[in-house]
Amino acid sequence: MAIGLPAASPSEASDGSTAGGQCGDEGITLVLRNPDLQVQEDGLIHASGWFFIQFQAVGPNADRVSHITFSFGKANPTDQNSCEGPVWFTGEYLMNYRGDYNAEDGFFVPINTTLVPDGDYGAAIHAYDSGGTEIKRFWVEAVVDNDAGDKVIPWPKILPGDGQQQSDASGVTIEFAEALSGIEAFIDGEPIALEPWEGRAYDDDAIPSNEPGGPAEGLCATGQCNQRVWGPAYQYTGPVEDDDIIKVVARDAAGNVATKIVHLLDPTAGGIVTTEQVRFDMQVAQDTVEAPSGGTANFDFTFTNIGQTEAHVDLLWDNQGPLTPRWEPDHVVVPGGERVNAALHVSVPGNVTSGTFPITAVGGYESGTGPAQVEVPVTVVVGEGGPVGNQTGNETEETGDALSDSGGGSPATGLIMAAAAAALVVLARRRGDRDA
Repeated sequence: MAIGLPAASPSEASDGSTAGGQCGDEGITLVLRNPDLQVQEDGLIHASGWFFIQFQAVGPNADRVSHITFSFGKANPTDQNSCEGPVWFTGEYLMNYRGDYNAEDGFFVPINTTLVPDGDYGAAIHAYDSGGTEIKRFWVEAVVDNDAGDKVIPWPKILPGDGQQQSDASGVTIEFAEALSGIEAFIDGEPIALEPWEGRAYDDDAIPSNEPGGPAEGLCATGQCNQRVWGPAYQYTGPVEDDDIIKVVARDAAGNVATKIVHLLDPTAGGIVTTEQVRFDMQVAQDTVEAPSGGTANFDFTFTNIGQTEAHVDLLWDNQGPLTPRWEPDHVVVPGGERVNAALHVSVPGNVTSGTFPITAVGGYESGTGPAQVEVPVTVVVGEGGPVGNQTGNETEETGDALSDSGGGSPATGLIMAAAAAALVVLARRRGDRDA
């Protein structure tokens, strides 16, 4: 399924055509949170298979949103007819096909593209107030191509973190909308033991609005609807604290990998975000540092939050050379209007005697409208220096693009904007004993 999903305004294809947009309350923006569903050159997002789509309502009027629904059908919406009332669409649409009627645990809707034939479709996310009036719409063009196979990462729903826990489950629950071939989970960098969990039933038929809390929920009692647990679910029953960082790494049956990190108490998490987006700046005191062979180059960084929304920042790097970077600490929380310091320590192997080595320091964080990052280039000069990346001595194994979960940081390339990146974020904060 190829879906054109703009974040806040209409996306534009390479030919200049419009692939989607939003209409309704200007104080609300509907934001797609799946990191791999990003608009490509043709103005569409190419995806197929089974998956959760995660949406947020962001903006000063976001608390007007009570629930969201998903619709699709023929023909494709256009600029001219997608925002006209009262229905806003022309053509045959299966309105409110799926929905999420509980904002407190985040907005998640399961999608299975194999239920419809290949072809061109229109699709939309609708936001309703508590009285059932549609107040915002996120509309897109879609192309279903099931022959492409499963191309979407297994994006999980993690509670708490994506919202509040709304069941009898304790600790952490993790839900998926498709089968998995592997899963790992961490709290503050420490691995945790997961147990199978019963999960929750989501809508799985063609009857609109029969989800729990939906206007047609009563049909389930008469056997006219079907709900089921879409994929595996897991639970961690150990201790969870308000400032914890939860990371889940999952691989689906097609080999797609998702890395999702949620920070408890992060004001940009949840289904409704009324705070402004994070406004974050990252500066280094000295961007070029000399270091001897076998020594360490130290870079002092200052992180400034120039907005009012608290910034939860993972400190990463991109390094393709033989040097070994390490952040201390590698995660910072910067309150609104305040500054926090951290240091990037870069170790030089003893067999590297000369050379000039570029490294990119990265601060990755979640904002009200999605994942973001700040990059700051720094340089380490060893001995007499020399051409960029040149070094004398024995060849040394590259460390910057290796998989890492050793507690000392991790590479940054592609991690923030694509959760299926090969690098794993490592969170240096450690707490007490965890279940192994």
